[in-house]
Amino acid sequence: MPEAMTIGVDIGGTKVAAGLVDSSGGITHKTRAPMVATGDAATGFAAVKEAVDAVFSEFPEARAAVTGIGICAPGPLDPNTGVVLNPPNLPCWRDFPLAAEVERVFGVPARVDNDANAAGLAEALWGAAVGYTNVFYATIGTGIGTGIVFDRKIYHGRTGSAAEGGHMTIDFHGHRCGCGKRGCIEALASGPNIARRARAKLRGGGKSRIVELAGSLEQVRAEYASGFHLDWLDPLGFENSFAMTIRGQDARARRRVHQPVHQAEPGHGVLGIAHAVRIRRLNLGAGELVR
Repeated sequence: MPEAMTIGVDIGGTKVAAGLVDSSGGITHKTRAPMVATGDAATGFAAVKEAVDAVFSEFPEARAAVTGIGICAPGPLDPNTGVVLNPPNLPCWRDFPLAAEVERVFGVPARVDNDANAAGLAEALWGAAVGYTNVFYATIGTGIGTGIVFDRKIYHGRTGSAAEGGHMTIDFHGHRCGCGKRGCIEALASGPNIARRARAKLRGGGKSRIVELAGSLEQVRAEYASGFHLDWLDPLGFENSFAMTIRGQDARARRRVHQPVHQAEPGHGVLGIAHAVRIRRLNLGAGELVR
């Protein structure tokens, strides 16, 4: 009888990553497939199927060993039903029954959760937040996602969509976000929106070395921003041990983010408790978030 294994799937706006996970949490095989986020629902799901099929192709014995598939995807979604609701960065899916489709195709139980929730839980169980009672996780890339973990369990809230921190409004007159609201944190501080704001300022005649470094205005992809963290510190107010973990796609940007977060933290926490917050770089790489 082969050892029971699971498949973890990480769905993003540009790629789908899958990994075969053994009983100890180790990833034995990894695959990737391009995600077509702007296509139709079937095309988006085909990318998921391609990534999982590639795992079985690389390790055929897994078909008899896999007992379940866990999927993390951008929210909002309903983790109870496995339905992806209306994620701004995956416009191909609207009320899409992702868990049911995976179960239909692969014949094993499937669970779906928000990508930031899943990553935050991974850090609480195996990574930088081990030993902390309460964990706030933030991921910064194409979008901005957050997750909250209490006592090693994801906090989903009543609707299953708690902790959508990227869609907190901080400028009611600001740029319209992909979610439909104006002035969300994601609309200001995600990678593409940082680049959009930088290009707008440069077109307006702003002086900067960004164009020189990037090569041309069209190649400006991102700029450094340090203010996003302040909008998350105020509403936290957690008691007991607390860790805030931040993930970004660029290692240099991550280093530049942590220092100003630490410096600004004491003046922006609720009731002066910010000194109790411990901010940690993540221990798990992007390929390990399926654990």
